[in-house]
Amino acid sequence: MKYKAIDGKIFEAETPQQLIEAMRNDSFSPGKNTRDFMLNVSESSYHFDNSNIRINTPENFVQDLLKNGFLEEIK
Repeated sequence: MKYKAIDGKIFEAETPQQLIEAMRNDSFSPGKNTRDFMLNVSESSYHFDNSNIRINTPENFVQDLLKNGFLEEIK
């Protein structure tokens, strides 16, 4: 699947975990590990527009990014 981030970057991944790793590898602040990266994105999203991005699972994280408009699935 292909995804377009709010900043226009395109990511291709088969699983939520792969998508998060691709986003992390492209990030200016990748954190120490995947969970740290997810926490940073969640906090930034909250400060941006009060979005609540769950970080308990990769699936929920990606689902919330999609729901709140930070990611868009493209075909």
